[in-house]
Amino acid sequence: MSALENIAAALPNEPADSLQDDLQDGLPTNRNQRPQELVLQHGRHLALVSNQGDDLVEIRAPGGMVELRIRFTAEGPVLQMESLRLSMKAAQDVDIACANFSVHSRQAMTLQADGALRIQGEADLHVDAQGEVHVKGSTIHLN
Repeated sequence: MSALENIAAALPNEPADSLQDDLQDGLPTNRNQRPQELVLQHGRHLALVSNQGDDLVEIRAPGGMVELRIRFTAEGPVLQMESLRLSMKAAQDVDIACANFSVHSRQAMTLQADGALRIQGEADLHVDAQGEVHVKGSTIHLN
């Protein structure tokens, strides 16, 4: 039995056989279009929902805010997270491959490496700042 089937089997409102049948075509929903929900610790809710042709797995905070959503679209899954803090730790590498990568910080940003740090691109590199730009190093090579 898959993880989603285990979750669906634990959800109330429909017999497990009905949920099992619904899983053949996607995530289960209640017959009156209400999501299937499981109450988690600390008041959070896990919901399996069909919404506008997409299937959703959501974890909502006690106040109803979405903390984690996985939307299964025709193009593939989309992950959305909202939290107070995000912390990731890996014993080995973290690799990200995408068409475009954008990071926005409302305050300060630090990029730090205990080893070498390389910024590399196939096109121009632009550094724009409203204030001064400082470059420190034992030797600075330009061109």
